[in-house]
Amino acid sequence: MAALGLAVAVISLLLDCYKGCSTAVGPPLGTFIILILLRFACVYCLLMNLLNAHRAPPIPRRPWS
Repeated sequence: MAALGLAVAVISLLLDCYKGCSTAVGPPLGTFIILILLRFACVYCLLMNLLNAHRAPPIPRRPWS
């Protein structure tokens, strides 16, 4: 699941970069740059989650545990 989340985040980052750069007329807006940097931070967090997923405790199998 962590790999799937990372893949979705990377694809959405690439699509946002393409959409933002292809529709920009002048220099990129500050909010656009901040949002892209925020996406990079999210992708980094998801990558770290994927790399450390093997150390997570097992998922409980009972609904109330």
